[in-house]
Amino acid sequence: MPNRFTNMVSLVSRCYHGVPLTFVKINKQILTFWDKHILPEIAKDPCRADNWWSWNTVLRRETILAKALGQEPETVAVVVEDAARNLAVPVGLLLIAKKYKIVRGKGTYIFVWYLSSAPRTAVDKILPHNLRPKGIGKILLETSIVFSINNRYDGRILLHAAKPVSQCTDYLPSWYSNFGLLNVPQNKKNITLARKNDSRYYYSSKSVALSISQAHDKFR
Repeated sequence: MPNRFTNMVSLVSRCYHGVPLTFVKINKQILTFWDKHILPEIAKDPCRADNWWSWNTVLRRETILAKALGQEPETVAVVVEDAARNLAVPVGLLLIAKKYKIVRGKGTYIFVWYLSSAPRTAVDKILPHNLRPKGIGKILLETSIVFSINNRYDGRILLHAAKPVSQCTDYLPSWYSNFGLLNVPQNKKNITLARKNDSRYYYSSKSVALSISQAHDKFR
């Protein structure tokens, strides 16, 4: 097992379901650990939207694009620190664009480019029972809302639900809806000049973000 990561740029620390979590910028050590210990478990489920993702490739490609468009990309890793064993375990990865403008819309959004959570099978192999976080995907989405609030966007976020792999259940739309996000109305034809609305975009407004944040207060 790896020692604690060095040179971690800590963003904030929180406690969810009694498990202390540290939110840091993604670095090479985190990606190396992810590829070795987390990705093999993800790859066992062909229906996961992130089954084929290489985070090294994702970060190289999308951060260059986002910077070129002035969208201010930001990376976040959710890390569980096991002090007793001197371990640091990334359980979730997130890539957002902090300055994302839509056509004919008011204000700026946080756009959730990529989000990936460690499967329960991976977490159970690495962490003791008292340090196994629940709801990692929801924690990552709420983190995006926190970024939006901190950037004075009133909690507005936007994302696109990846289409399912052939013969797999289309689970993401209902998952985002159950989290509390709203589906972009079909009468809005374009998201940006380059992105057309295919009915798979979800967003949070100020009131929705407040409701989601309050609903998750009990977990902190």
